[in-house]
Amino acid sequence: MLADAVLRFVVRPAVQSVAVALAVLGLALAQDIAVNDGSTATIPGTFTSGTYGFVDVSNVSTLVVNAPLTVMGGISVGTDGTLIANADVTLSSTASAAFSAGGSLVLNSGTFGGGGSLYLGGANAFQRTGGRYHVDALAVDGATANFTTGDSITRGLSIFADANFTIGTNLVLTGTNPQTDGLYVSGSGSLFQRTNGATLTAPAINADSGAVIQTLPGDVLTNAILLASFGGSIVNSGSQTLRAVDVSGEGSSFVTTAPLTIIDGDPFTYDLNITNGGRFDADADVSVGLARVQGGTLNLLSGTASATDLVVLSGSLSREAGAAYDVGTLFLQSAAMNFLAGDSLSLLTLSGSATFVTGTSLAALDLQDLSIIDPTSQLILGSFDGTDAAVTGWGLKVSGNLESQILGYVAESQIVGSAAQGLSVIYSDSTNATYVTAVPEPSTLALVAAGGLVVGWRSVRRRRAAG
Repeated sequence: MLADAVLRFVVRPAVQSVAVALAVLGLALAQDIAVNDGSTATIPGTFTSGTYGFVDVSNVSTLVVNAPLTVMGGISVGTDGTLIANADVTLSSTASAAFSAGGSLVLNSGTFGGGGSLYLGGANAFQRTGGRYHVDALAVDGATANFTTGDSITRGLSIFADANFTIGTNLVLTGTNPQTDGLYVSGSGSLFQRTNGATLTAPAINADSGAVIQTLPGDVLTNAILLASFGGSIVNSGSQTLRAVDVSGEGSSFVTTAPLTIIDGDPFTYDLNITNGGRFDADADVSVGLARVQGGTLNLLSGTASATDLVVLSGSLSREAGAAYDVGTLFLQSAAMNFLAGDSLSLLTLSGSATFVTGTSLAALDLQDLSIIDPTSQLILGSFDGTDAAVTGWGLKVSGNLESQILGYVAESQIVGSAAQGLSVIYSDSTNATYVTAVPEPSTLALVAAGGLVVGWRSVRRRRAAG
C-alpha cells in the first residue's frame, strides 16, 4: 500500500510538467496559437474560432475566447498570462491544460474541458464568475477553486501545496485505478471542504504530508482504498464497506467513529495495514479479513474489532474498557496483547519476544489450536475461571490432545501463571480438549484424582523432579 501511495504522489503532479513540456515546444506552439508579447488576442478576431493543436499564453499576455475553441494537444498559460473563457473551450481526451507561474483561467461562461486534464497552480490560477468545467482529472496546486452544479471531474482530484478546494454539490469520481484516481490531498495547509451537504463518491482516498480528509455519512466509498501516509490523517464518520485501509508513517492516522467492513477478498493482500508509526483508532465495530500491524498502533476505543487473521509483527495493541477483539487466527511477534473479558480467539501463534496475557473475570482462553510458542515468547495466564462439562477452573483450553506439547511449554516457562502459581495440564477424553489449570489445593486434588483427570499434573511434577 505504501508503494501505491508514493506512486500516486508521483503520478498526480505529472500534469504539472505539461506547462514545462509545452514551453520547450515554443516553435511548435507558435504554429498554432501563441500570445506571448504582452498583448491581448481574441477569438474571433486575432484568431478564428476552430480547432488548434496547442495554445500558449505567457509574458503578461491575454487570450480572450469569445467563440468556441477546440484544443487537441494542450494549453499552457504561465508567466502571468491569462485565458478568459467567454465561450466553450474544448479539450481532447488526451489534452492537458496547465495554468502555472502566475497564469490564470478566468471562467465567465461556457464549458471548459469536455475531457483531458486541468492543472491549476498558483493563487490566481482559477477565477470564476460563471461557466463550468468538465475534465477527467483536476489538480489544484496552491490555488483556490470550487466544484459546483454543472461541473464534473471523471476520474481524479488532487489537492496540494496549501490549496483550498470546496465542493458545493455531490462529487462523483468513477476512476478504477487507485494509484491515479480518486481524491488525493497533500500538505497540512491543503483543504478539501464541503458546503450544502455535498457528498463524495470515490474509488480511493489518499491523505499525506499532514493533510486531513474527513469522510461523512452519505459518502459512497464502497470497495474503495483509503490511505493515510507521511503524516496524513483520515477521519471517517460514515458506515462503509471498504476494499482496504493503509496507515503508514509517523503521525499518520485513521480514525473511524462509524462501523467499517474492510475485506477485499484477496487472501494474499492486507485489508488493514498499519505500519511504520501509523495509528488506527476504532471507535465503532470494525470487521477485517486480513490485518497487519508492523511498527504501528491498533487502538480500540469502543466496539468490537473482528479479524479473520491478525498479524502483529511489532508495534502495539491498545484499547479502552469495553472494547473487544474477535480474532480467528492471531500471529503475535515481538509484541504484547492482553486478552480480556469479551474477547474471543481461535488459533494463537507466539513468535519472537511476544507476550500474551489473559486477565480479569471470564477471560479464560479457549482455543481451537495453539500453534507455536517460541522459546523467547510467553503466554501468561491470569484468569482461571473457565468452566465446561469436564473441568472447572481452567485458564487455557485447547481442542485436541496437546498434553505433551503444552507440558513442554509449562516446563520451559513459556506458559506461566501471572501469580507465579503452579500449573497442571489435563487432557479430557470426554471433551477431546487439553486444559491448563492452577495447581489445586490438596483437598481439591483428591477430588480431581477421583475423576481420573490428574495425569497431566502428575506428569509435570515428575518432569520437575527429574530436572
